Amino acid sequence: MLLAEGVRRASERVGRGSENSLQM
Repeated sequence: MLLAEGVRRASERVGRGSENSLQM
């Protein structure tokens, strides 16, 4: 899934808190 990879990288830039919400 390329979309998931892009979202994960964008979350890492914003912060780890956002990644937890996206990883659901």
